[in-house]
Amino acid sequence: MPKISVRQRQLIRREALSPEECDRASQLIARRLTQLPEYLAARTVALYSPIRNEVDISALLPAALGAGKRVVFPRVRDAEIDFLVVTSLAQLLPGRFGVAEPLAGEVVAVAQIDLLVVPGVAFDGSGHRLGYGKGYYDRVLARLKKQTAVGVAYRVQLVDALPTEEHDQRLNVLVTEETIQRFPD
Repeated sequence: MPKISVRQRQLIRREALSPEECDRASQLIARRLTQLPEYLAARTVALYSPIRNEVDISALLPAALGAGKRVVFPRVRDAEIDFLVVTSLAQLLPGRFGVAEPLAGEVVAVAQIDLLVVPGVAFDGSGHRLGYGKGYYDRVLARLKKQTAVGVAYRVQLVDALPTEEHDQRLNVLVTEETIQRFPD
């Protein structure tokens, strides 16, 4: 099945979730994420602002700051993503595509991010993810070396297999409200 068909089908499934279902699952996912050894060891964590019923991990910002971690959020710049230090959700304003992002602040190189939390539309059992089709996160994932990329998803976002192309990048870990999956290199 072509990516566009999978994307459309999975967006409908995710957007059909009630606010209560999203909130409950997001809390479980955030809790599981904070228990990962990679999260506990991370000094710099990249989070994101949810849109269109994505997993809401915004509660992780104060928790990570309280644990002494540096937290960065993405800002779209041309065809790339920059990551800027954020200390409060109040620093995030609607940017490109309507996604809340930091408009100013210290830019942190991808090489300095220890744990990158990645949203998506669909995920499979091999560590592949399907986003909105612009390739922003694939370009970031391609630059990771020893850092950990963690996808977060509701169970309804899981599919058996995604169509992939050469530029598609895999995740290291996928966290849902029910499971944690690891994907060896």
